[in-house]
Amino acid sequence: MTELIAVSDFILDGRTLVRLLDAARTDEAAVATRLGLRPVRTPAEAIDGEPDLVLRYVDELPIHGRIRTAGRDEGAWTDDAFVIRRGPRPVALVPFEAIGRSAAEILVVRGTGAPAKLVSLLNLALLGGERIAVHAAAVVHGGLGIAACGWSGSGKTEVLLGFMERGARYVGDEWVHASATGMTGLPTPVRVQDWHLEQLPNLRAAIGRGTRLRLTAAGTIDGAVDGLARRRFGGARRIARLARPLTGRRSVDVAPARLFGADRIATGVPLDRLFLLETGLDETVRVEPIDASTVADRLALAHVHHRRELLAWYWQSRYAFPERTNDHLERSEAIERTRLAELFAGRPAYRVEHPHRVSLARLADDMERSLS
Repeated sequence: MTELIAVSDFILDGRTLVRLLDAARTDEAAVATRLGLRPVRTPAEAIDGEPDLVLRYVDELPIHGRIRTAGRDEGAWTDDAFVIRRGPRPVALVPFEAIGRSAAEILVVRGTGAPAKLVSLLNLALLGGERIAVHAAAVVHGGLGIAACGWSGSGKTEVLLGFMERGARYVGDEWVHASATGMTGLPTPVRVQDWHLEQLPNLRAAIGRGTRLRLTAAGTIDGAVDGLARRRFGGARRIARLARPLTGRRSVDVAPARLFGADRIATGVPLDRLFLLETGLDETVRVEPIDASTVADRLALAHVHHRRELLAWYWQSRYAFPERTNDHLERSEAIERTRLAELFAGRPAYRVEHPHRVSLARLADDMERSLS
């Protein structure tokens, strides 16, 4: 018989973000991987404080009536509930109307791990509280709390790695929870690309020979496929299209404590400097002052884009149950823009434009000049 864990909490900077009820060990491990946090098992009688999100694990979802869908994605609904599927099987029941209003409880089929879009669900839940999730990389450098934010792929990890080489302390790489009192990041693994490692010899040695060989092989295969794709005759291009799914992964996920060292992880850090990242088409790195409200406007839109799949499920749930509305979700862009503007107000802010495969040292050099 599967051993169940009555209560398991995932806590960040003294706050319970997610609480699991009656989960299997494999479910707890999957959520721990997704959040980058270690679980704290709490006796039921000692539970204190309300979490932002509750996942209650059950043997079967309470399904009433037939399951219908609006398309081919994972969202579906029954006579009285919206569910997320994994293939034909419903694996989670999500009450979208409750997200962000209180500690919303999501039912999850035991043994299926973490529900899809768990971090996006958590970020939306934070809209109803004092903190807000910021899509940013953050470090402490020269005594200053620095947040570098922008669209996915705009260079946040490059900033993190560049300042790491200068002795900075880690705060967060992907999502940082921030309030007027400070910011603390979800300690999820940092995705380091093969071209990052070329500039980080110490890290390259630390990840081991096997990983280095895999990354080298992936780069060689990708290069060959790219070469075929550029050939003029159609046969080569067709081969490239067929081979593309076989190309290897050219990155490695590294825990923050392994990157920076366990003694260089910081929490509850004040936000002192703000950077908005953009990639340019030339080789120039440009750093120029901007108004912090511009960062709030841009970032609110980037957040909407980041959770677009989750919001599509919400609108499917509205299609199924038109009366079940959630103001936090429907107005998430406006709510976040206002809250980000309040959080960023008065902070020195800068726009950073840089080439895609930028020199990590050069990027940190140019940004560092604005910190004095």
